[in-house]
Amino acid sequence: MKQTTLLSVTFLLYVGFNITLVSPTDLSGHLQPLGSHTTPSLVDEREDVPNPVEFFNKYVKHGRPVLFKGAAKSFPSFKTWQGDSHLREKYGEWFIEVEEGKKENRSWGTEQMTFAEFLDRYKTEDIYLVQDILPTTHMADEVFLPKCLLCGGYTDLLKTAVLWFSSGGTKSVLHIDEFENINCLYDGSKELVLIDKALYDLVPYSEKTNHSPIDVERVDMQKYPSLSKIPWHRASMEPGDCLYIPYMWYHQVNSSPTRNLAINIWWVNKPKLLHRSQCQNVSRLPEYEKLSKHKFLSESEMLRHFILGLLHEDNSTAQKKSFIGALEDYAELTNDVAVLSKLFDEMDADKSGILAVNEVNSYPSEKISALLFPSDEIKGSKDEL
Repeated sequence: MKQTTLLSVTFLLYVGFNITLVSPTDLSGHLQPLGSHTTPSLVDEREDVPNPVEFFNKYVKHGRPVLFKGAAKSFPSFKTWQGDSHLREKYGEWFIEVEEGKKENRSWGTEQMTFAEFLDRYKTEDIYLVQDILPTTHMADEVFLPKCLLCGGYTDLLKTAVLWFSSGGTKSVLHIDEFENINCLYDGSKELVLIDKALYDLVPYSEKTNHSPIDVERVDMQKYPSLSKIPWHRASMEPGDCLYIPYMWYHQVNSSPTRNLAINIWWVNKPKLLHRSQCQNVSRLPEYEKLSKHKFLSESEMLRHFILGLLHEDNSTAQKKSFIGALEDYAELTNDVAVLSKLFDEMDADKSGILAVNEVNSYPSEKISALLFPSDEIKGSKDEL
């Protein structure tokens, strides 16, 4: 009996010891900040800003991030935005929306206040300003597009510009943007974790919340073991740097514990549809242009580009079933199948049952608006001064 008991105990100890050796809790980076599991690759860096065609050929076309060192230092607003006095004087009455919590949690609320009130509170409270800037607003005269975006292949596809402003120490969730992105840092520093969109299936992601559920400060490798297989890129931004974050790349942003202010520009991804005729004579472009010289796409034009992207993925045509299925998931769009079916039928000019690129391009924007956005397509914004 004693011998049997001893053998049983020995077996259990052996099994327990071996289980401990391979326990997921021993995975590199477990309960540590995102990216701790392996050594990163550094994103490409350049001391200059390329023209729009070179930018497309080397980076956008291939979905390749790049850091333009000091690119924003030439912007006229770069020095004046280093402190709060100019911003308070010029934009103090601007009505803005402020997020609660500098560690991003998208279930938390927001608070509306004037920019002056935010400037009074942001140094001592756990709040973070994330605010769209329209080309028609006062601040758009002090927001600039870098040279690499200054042709119709980009400026005709602008989605939005966003101001990010805090006392520092912010941490975003791990997320993707369905747009191309350039982020220019005016003050503070940022460290970014970037993951290639080719590794999309290895990253835990919630369609409900539209971001990864992982805790970026304490990654649970036992719960999410696929993360241990993921290589990543690191980008370190200092004041004046502009970073290109490609469409659909995962990224997570950590700011230094000091005043942080940045502007990002989003534009619609069209990797194989850039019209070279819109980007001729790029050798004499200025280093930057005011955002106020340009305009953003309307909701109907955004939808048109979404449909064109869908068609491109499906060899430049789409049948009604796939068309309706894709548009049912389109953000803030009706999921009324009858309405989506009517849109397909009206776009399908030759009544072939197959929608082609030329049919989408020739369908009037105002008809898209009337059918899908019957309440005002472009509403007045609290962003305007």
